[in-house]
Amino acid sequence: MRRYDIYHFVQQFGQFGEHIHRLAHGIDDRPVISEWRRKSVSVEHTYEEDLPDLESCRQRLPALLESLQKRLDRLDEDYRIQNCFLKMKFFDFNQTTIERQQTEPSYADYAMLCEEAWQRGQVPVRLLGIGARLLDLTDASGQMDLFEEL
Repeated sequence: MRRYDIYHFVQQFGQFGEHIHRLAHGIDDRPVISEWRRKSVSVEHTYEEDLPDLESCRQRLPALLESLQKRLDRLDEDYRIQNCFLKMKFFDFNQTTIERQQTEPSYADYAMLCEEAWQRGQVPVRLLGIGARLLDLTDASGQMDLFEEL
């Protein structure tokens, strides 16, 4: 794209062509908006050898949960957990994700999610991941309070 002159872009795309030409040359005057808020926190691990059964998957949950908890502990106080989820990728690269409303991640909850995910494939597992969907308490675009006056 950079080898074409600006006239080519303007001829092809009108006024937008000038914008395309500038972007192709690394020129972009739009402000950078770098502030963003998390929507989730997760950890996952791809295993060198596939996990052959449900029990093997369950045995990996404590280490994943410990890593997840460390990440959750680093969040500021403006977040609350809404849901917990588990991702399971099978040896054939098919995958499934199970999510449940839960405000505190626990081994028992992830073990239930793991069993449900395993039942969907019942084949060796290549990757396990767990995480939590977050509610951003600073997000003013959320739902209005039912009793809030207009």
